[in-house]
Amino acid sequence: MKKTVWVGTLVLALGLAYAADAGFLYARYCQVCHREDGSGTPGTFPSLGGSVRKLATFEQGREYLIAVTLFGLKGMLVQGPYTYERFMPGYAPLLDDAEVAALLNWIRDRFGWTRPAPAPVRPFTPEEVARMRARALSPEQVHALLIEAEEILQTTPFRGAPPP
Repeated sequence: MKKTVWVGTLVLALGLAYAADAGFLYARYCQVCHREDGSGTPGTFPSLGGSVRKLATFEQGREYLIAVTLFGLKGMLVQGPYTYERFMPGYAPLLDDAEVAALLNWIRDRFGWTRPAPAPVRPFTPEEVARMRARALSPEQVHALLIEAEEILQTTPFRGAPPP
């Protein structure tokens, strides 16, 4: 009986550790559309590239990144010469706050350019995710956050971004 409980506890602990691994979360929830390297499929699914890193440098961009992960996105997104109008599902029912924060930090650190960001990019935190989760936005409301973040990027040039 003791051995069964110990083995069960070990399996549960390993399962939780595996589920909390951000690379595993990316492979499970994001990779099918955004590809293993985050490059997406031009014209079908957008690249994660430098956009996540840029958006992570200011509050409205951070809010959008958390919201799109939690609640999804419905609306037009323009990236380079491509326009995307597909629906992205949200993962609020599947991921807890710590998992969302870990996933966003993993994406931010893994994809993008090699130049340092012009401003410090602090890690996403579970508390930050919890605040956004409490807003319970629709995918259309998340699109409004994207528009707001894009306007900020247009009026305040992001220094250090890679050339187009």
